[in-house]
Amino acid sequence: MTLKLLRANAKREKEILLEIKSFFYKLNSMKSFRERDRNREMLLESSINSLVGQLKIINDSIPTLLGGIAGKTEEKIVQIKYLDAEDKKSSVFVEEKDKKNFIKNINLEKSSKPKIIEDIKNQKMVLSKEKSDYFIVLSNKFFKPLSENLIKKGYFSATNYELRKITSPYILKSYISMLFLTTAIALLFGILLFVPIWLISSSIKVSFLVLFSLPLTAFFLMYTYPSSQRKSLEKSINQELPFVVIYLAAIATSGIEPSKIFDVLERTNDYPVTRREIKKLLNYINFYGFDLVSALKTCSRNCPSEKLSQLFNGLSATITSGGELSDFLSKHADTLLFDYKLEREKYTKTVETIMNIYISVVIAAPMILMMVMILIGMTDVGGAITPAILTILTIGFVTIVNVIFIMVLNSKQPKF
Repeated sequence: MTLKLLRANAKREKEILLEIKSFFYKLNSMKSFRERDRNREMLLESSINSLVGQLKIINDSIPTLLGGIAGKTEEKIVQIKYLDAEDKKSSVFVEEKDKKNFIKNINLEKSSKPKIIEDIKNQKMVLSKEKSDYFIVLSNKFFKPLSENLIKKGYFSATNYELRKITSPYILKSYISMLFLTTAIALLFGILLFVPIWLISSSIKVSFLVLFSLPLTAFFLMYTYPSSQRKSLEKSINQELPFVVIYLAAIATSGIEPSKIFDVLERTNDYPVTRREIKKLLNYINFYGFDLVSALKTCSRNCPSEKLSQLFNGLSATITSGGELSDFLSKHADTLLFDYKLEREKYTKTVETIMNIYISVVIAAPMILMMVMILIGMTDVGGAITPAILTILTIGFVTIVNVIFIMVLNSKQPKF
């Protein structure tokens, strides 16, 4: 009899865990939006809390049920039959003292769950996830054995490191399978273009060049993407970090509990890239049950920014030693601001150098080129170079150079 009760409770616990997982996914998705609906977030959090409350009560009944197996009394256990939020019959066995609290949590869940289910069904993100999953499934179908074999031999360890740093949703073997499938698709395109290019260019060398350059380019881009993405994230975080630390120092002076400091920061949209790392930190605390120090140390190992990693390590050391967080953050903010000013000065000097090159290349060079071409035209050495052709060449040269300089300046420009 007791085994049946345990089986019924285990079934309900499994259902609760699946619901919590679904609600956490929805909550994290909503928090990533620029325009957040706080009322819906509170509704989700309330429903999650009610499910967690049910889970705890069912878990508390397990020792009593196990006591029944050992021959002890089962008088403390009562059965609760009810209709859940989807009007399905459910039954659990809990301790009598927890009956009222369990019913309260059920009613709270039933009042909020229908609205949440409707939101999840209408979530557009699910469609894009399904489309991307199809490519992963196809990649694993053809290249999973090859990927696993190469990984076992020690290849792509650097790629695994980079994927963990950028919090990639793909595990290593899936990403390597995608890499191989993308390369195979590029090779197929190269084969299809081989004959047309041969007929157009009348050169088999050009055809072979295209045939091999497409898959090699695809492989190179896929292989270097995690590294380039990590560097981009590191640059963005380092630009936001001085102001993030100032913000944290201001919050810390209020004397609130340390983990709540990061919760306040996570709710602001002023620092979007750093906010992703703060959200990871809070997930370790709220979802996986880490204490703050352990979560800080774990995040420091998987952080794309070395400076943010140093901040997490410093915070964990300060909390462990019982130091004052506001003092540590204030001093760290001064150090980061000093580095930030140096970076700005370096950027200013770089822009000055680029402007000098721009003046020389875009203003002086076309004038000299035009004078040379005019002299060539006067001596009849230039052949078919007419003033119209000269004008077109000059305009094209200036346009291309301007585009290049704009791209360089845009890549060097800091966001803060």
